[in-house]
Amino acid sequence: MVRAAKIYEPGDRRLFSNNLQCYSCGNTRSFSIDLRLRHKVEVTPAGIEVSLDRAKTDKVLQALQRNLCKVLDGGFYRDNPRIHCANCEEGETVDMVERILDVCWMEGCPGCWYCGNFIPKDDLIETCSDCLVQNEGQVNEEGCLYSCPNYDQGLSQVRDHYGISLDSLRKQLGYPDPPAG
Repeated sequence: MVRAAKIYEPGDRRLFSNNLQCYSCGNTRSFSIDLRLRHKVEVTPAGIEVSLDRAKTDKVLQALQRNLCKVLDGGFYRDNPRIHCANCEEGETVDMVERILDVCWMEGCPGCWYCGNFIPKDDLIETCSDCLVQNEGQVNEEGCLYSCPNYDQGLSQVRDHYGISLDSLRKQLGYPDPPAG
């Protein structure tokens, strides 16, 4: 039986510098790395012993720590990721937390599942209310997602985070439900 991958919500993540994050499940805690390490095989009276050369292994691990971004990028460019999420087994979706946050920051993200940095609730309500008033209440979820004047992907994830629906905001402003489609 296949184990279901856990989904790590933004509050469950460890966000510190030089950490990895999986885009698919939000994991920031455990990853697997494909490494080729030399090992020694010795035949002894007790049987076969397999061991690693400690000095060489330490050098490889130190080099990996110093060059983690290069290892990630090399996997992306060669379509052969070396670092995989230990939770969902994805490799193509693992990146550095700082780079994920930088992308959101450069796009002016108001908050999303990836970064977990949501704008304040009052700002959200004010922004969505202004949009509803400008459009005389004729904004539906699809229109918000694809043509929000305030953000490219709308504010639906931020509204979901705070438990606010577009319909409830529309009703608070006194507008009827918009036509379907």
